Amino acid sequence: MSFEVPTDSRSEYYNSVCRKTELLIKNNILVGIKHFQLRAWLNNFESTREQYLAAHLLDAMIYRSDDMLKSMLRHLLEMELPAALEECGYDTSSSMRNFLDSLSSASDNGSIKFVALDGEFDRVPGKSGAAIIRDLRDSGLVNKIKTVRPENVVTLPDKIKYLVMIDDFVGTGSQFEKFANHYDIESWAKKFKLIYLSYMAYEDGLKSIKDKFPYITLRCGELLSTANNFFAASKIDSNLWGRDSYNSVDDVKKFYDGVLKKKGISDTVKLFDLGLTVVTSMSVPNNTLKAYWSDKGQWSPIRSR
Repeated sequence: MSFEVPTDSRSEYYNSVCRKTELLIKNNILVGIKHFQLRAWLNNFESTREQYLAAHLLDAMIYRSDDMLKSMLRHLLEMELPAALEECGYDTSSSMRNFLDSLSSASDNGSIKFVALDGEFDRVPGKSGAAIIRDLRDSGLVNKIKTVRPENVVTLPDKIKYLVMIDDFVGTGSQFEKFANHYDIESWAKKFKLIYLSYMAYEDGLKSIKDKFPYITLRCGELLSTANNFFAASKIDSNLWGRDSYNSVDDVKKFYDGVLKKKGISDTVKLFDLGLTVVTSMSVPNNTLKAYWSDKGQWSPIRSR
């Protein structure tokens, strides 16, 4: 059996999803994606079967806008960070208001510093430490004086006791491991209590980091799992694709690969691929399917990395 469009009402699925997405763009919910980008992306898919696949890709897309990310950042700083600090022995006797005021204060008397993880040392696109630091500053929650570049951590004075690493996304955890090895964060752990905050994270990636770096306290704003894999199997029949319980998982994967390869995109699957559908206004994680972000060959992305 090959990948097919179901014969019931879901055959109209493509038009319905396209209309819904157009409305989300028009109503400024999918901020950062333009109508012309959507149209160009949809033109990648030619046959009825390809359009059916496109509809599922659109419907499965997890999009996080600037406003959503700002809200997530506030949650991290107001809820997850205090809990992590308390776990690390931080004195939480003062009120939450006093704590937040201390982070936004221009005074350099505190014991906490923030460091953004980025891919600059490894030349990885889509990872911008500068953008994360800018979000911290623009949020009004963290003063710039409370931040530090990774390469400058070793110069921090003894009064700094807590180092909060902040990231946009955790996938397999391999990128964090490269960062950790490059900057030798094991040596950081001898001087500071280390906390790692991420806007979004894949649960297996968090577990990998926890297992390899047990001295780090981990928190995230939004947790993803294998259920968020585009190719996840049905809970009723593990051979069937969970999104329509009609096509087999293997047929969907083969058809997806064929669509991209026809347009000149090779290596459609890499070791770190998690089949995710995450797209944000900040970046597109490299664990997200290439169908969303690749600009290779004759493919038009819905959102560039």
